[in-house]
Amino acid sequence: MFRRVVLPLVLVMVLPVGAQEPEPIVPVETPVLRAFPSEPGLAYGCVTSTTAGRWCVLDANGAVESQVSEDGLSVGWEGKSGTYQVVFFSQADAQASAIVETVVLGPIEPTPPIPPDPPDPPDPPPSESMAWLVIIEDRATDSPETRQVVTSTELTEYLADRDVAKFFKDKDAKTDDKPNETVAKYVKRLDAAGIDLPAFLAVGESGKVLLEAELPDNTAELIEALEGVK
Repeated sequence: MFRRVVLPLVLVMVLPVGAQEPEPIVPVETPVLRAFPSEPGLAYGCVTSTTAGRWCVLDANGAVESQVSEDGLSVGWEGKSGTYQVVFFSQADAQASAIVETVVLGPIEPTPPIPPDPPDPPDPPPSESMAWLVIIEDRATDSPETRQVVTSTELTEYLADRDVAKFFKDKDAKTDDKPNETVAKYVKRLDAAGIDLPAFLAVGESGKVLLEAELPDNTAELIEALEGVK
């Protein structure tokens, strides 16, 4: 009588002579960073990891001096209040990407707003050229020299070269038996400025007075004064 006996099948792997058994694959633990924020007024930061690694602490200006523990599990540093970036490289997995932890030390003072640029200066008003030379005299008191200055050939030619008209009147000039309004206006202006007669005014095209002063005693001084007016 025969009985069937089933023996278990055992597979034996035969390694070549001199070969070593492969080392078991150990899963790498992902490091976990923990930050310890400082108390207000302090400036000390510390970050720890569950695995050893290399550390780098950065602020807005670059790398910050830091102290790494002997086991490579933590890093600490001192600095001013502000935001820091802590970069961690795991020693267990050289292929792993760096882990970055943001740490805030102490209270962060708000950044003052940047003041806007000042507005461009306004364009200077266009300069006005002299169009009239107004001369007001008081014939009752003025000397003959005054008329010689006003009627001199030198002044006439100078005004002609600059295309400037001459308006020469007595302070009591009349038009249609009435006081000349233009003369009266200039006389009032000269009185307010404390300028005695005879006097002259350099007047622009719009009627703006560019210069007013007492009439010099000679033509050369008058022309020199007018040279300062465009």
